[in-house]
Amino acid sequence: MRFEKLTRDSKNLDKVKEIYLSSFPEYERVDFDDLLDGKFDDEIYVWFNGKELIGLSCDCLYPNLHYLKYLAVAEGKRNLGYGSKILKELSTLFPRKCFALNIEFPVEKAEGYEEKVKRMNFYLKNGMKSSNFLFDFKGKPFLPLFVGEFDKKAYSKFMSGILGADCDNFRRLGTVYEN
Repeated sequence: MRFEKLTRDSKNLDKVKEIYLSSFPEYERVDFDDLLDGKFDDEIYVWFNGKELIGLSCDCLYPNLHYLKYLAVAEGKRNLGYGSKILKELSTLFPRKCFALNIEFPVEKAEGYEEKVKRMNFYLKNGMKSSNFLFDFKGKPFLPLFVGEFDKKAYSKFMSGILGADCDNFRRLGTVYEN
C-alpha cells in the first residue's frame, strides 16, 4: 500500500471525490472543496495498491491526537482487507497518544442499522476501543472510538472546535435512544 496527499492538481481528484460522496450520508459530509483546501485542519490522503486507487482517508494531525475524520474504500474494493491495511498504516505513519474517530452509533430501529453495526464491528476488530460516551451531532448519536489515551474532556473540547457545535453533551453509553 502506498499513499499520496490529494491536491487540486491530483490526477485522481474526480475519482476520490466520487468515493467520498458515495461513502457517507449527506449529513456526515462537509463540502469537498473545503476539505481539499484544509479548512478544517485536515489532509486528504489517497491510498493505492500499486497503481490501483483503493480509497481515501481524511486525517487531522495534532501533537497528541490523530483524528480520522473519514475513511472510505472504493466500492469494488470493499471487504478485501484494504480498510484494515489503511488503518494499520495510518497508526504507524502518524503515531500519537490518541488515534480517534467517530461513528454514528447504531440505533436498532433507525435507517441503516445493519451498516452502522458492520462499521462499528470493523473498527473494533481493528483494535479500536469504545469511549463508552455518546454525543449528538445533527440529531444523531455518535460514538468516539480510539486507540491510546482517551481524555473525554479534551476530546469534547476538540470536537466542539472542529464541528462548530456544542459537544459538551457527552453521555455515558447505555442511554436509550429513540429515532
